[in-house]
Amino acid sequence: GYKEAKHFKQLIKTWNARLVEYFRTGVQTAPLHTRNSGRRAYTDEMETKYPGYIHKVYRAAEKEVGTQVSFKKLAEVINRLSRGEEFNDKPDLNLTKKQLWRHFKQFRGTMKSPLEKPFKTDKQKAETLEWCRKVKTLKRSLRNKFHICFIDEK
Repeated sequence: GYKEAKHFKQLIKTWNARLVEYFRTGVQTAPLHTRNSGRRAYTDEMETKYPGYIHKVYRAAEKEVGTQVSFKKLAEVINRLSRGEEFNDKPDLNLTKKQLWRHFKQFRGTMKSPLEKPFKTDKQKAETLEWCRKVKTLKRSLRNKFHICFIDEK
C-alpha cells in the first residue's frame, strides 16, 4: 500500500500558522509559497567547486556495481567511494537518491557511457544462432514465398 505519512502534525502546524498570519495581517503575499527560494542545490555547489567530481565518482561506482542498480544503491556506493583513498583530495559526498536522480536528469541521463554496454554472452550467441537457423529453414521450406522484415524499435 501507501507509505505512512510522517511529520503530518508539524506540517499542519506550519501551514496553519502561515494562513492565520496571512488572514490576520492582510499582506499580499502567497502564504503557501515555499521559503527556500534562491538556495542552490548541493550537487550544483559541488560541481561549481569541483567540476566533474560527481561524474568521476559516479563512473567509479558504476564500474563497481554495474548500470542496472537503483539510484539508492548507487548513491550509497558513491558516498562510500568518495570517502576512499582514490578521492581523498576532494570532500566526502553525502548524496541522497533524490539528489543523484536530479543531477542525472540535469545532464539528460548522459552519464552512461556507450562503451560500457556488455557484450553478448555465449548463451545469447548460441540462442541467436539457433534463431537464425530456424528462420533460414522456414524460408527454404516455403521456397522463398515470404519476405522477412526486421523491426528494431523500443
